[in-house]
Amino acid sequence: KTKQELMKQFKVKATGTQTIDLLSELFKGTLNESQINNTYQSMIEKMDLIANVFPIIDGSASMNTGIVHKDVHLTNRQIAYAMAIAFSTRNPVEAFRNTYGWFSSNFTICGRSKFVNEAPNPYVDKSKFTKKVADHQVISETKNFTDNLRALAAADPQEISRTNMFSSVEYFVELVKGGKFHAEDLPSALLYITDNENNTGKTPKEALAHANAIGWNPLLIFWGLSSMSDNTKQQLKGLPNTLFVGGFNEGALSQILRGIKTGSINPETELWSIYNDVRYSVLN
Repeated sequence: KTKQELMKQFKVKATGTQTIDLLSELFKGTLNESQINNTYQSMIEKMDLIANVFPIIDGSASMNTGIVHKDVHLTNRQIAYAMAIAFSTRNPVEAFRNTYGWFSSNFTICGRSKFVNEAPNPYVDKSKFTKKVADHQVISETKNFTDNLRALAAADPQEISRTNMFSSVEYFVELVKGGKFHAEDLPSALLYITDNENNTGKTPKEALAHANAIGWNPLLIFWGLSSMSDNTKQQLKGLPNTLFVGGFNEGALSQILRGIKTGSINPETELWSIYNDVRYSVLN
């Protein structure tokens, strides 16, 4: 209520602003944190975020490379932090809200999550099998953007040795095999915020087959922060139930997913869902 009263006292113009713009302004120091947070809040409240996805951040070493935006060097890791905040704190699925995953050599979930994998065998040390989950809320929709950004960066496990992207799929499959969950309890879409490199573990085709074996048919969404490597392109060529998105506007994902009318994704889906969007009807 206090925030709503204060917001009435000023207007923030966020039209055309993207998260990456605010990130650059934050590091450049041209805007103070209050200005950054107010602009972000205005932007995010106008943003169309209806995507039912479980966000997963690429924590591998290659994410330390990046781009120069508005004269500020930003690493892909920093950009991934910022974008994950929107997808996590605004998640329409309450069970997934304020949680997210990391992958490098292994897969880790952060936040208060029901997806905790404990070994059912009473005769072994379960700590060897337990995927550790933070016992506190790392990020939250009740916090402002800069506080969430710092909290998420501090929670980074800094395991950067490899890029085992589909350790995430193995993790969720084991939850079902262990009898703790049913396939329908698992996320329907995994959103990888990544530089699109995968050099360890299962290939995308093997990962989907592994998921399908338990009756789980997740949509794999690759949000590329940089160009896809030739190796990754070859691995994903002609693979069903995969979606490729780029850029730095989180709202684009909901726009794309809204246009999907069947349970399977075709290569043309992304293009036609945008083309048929009501907001562009005047141009069609």
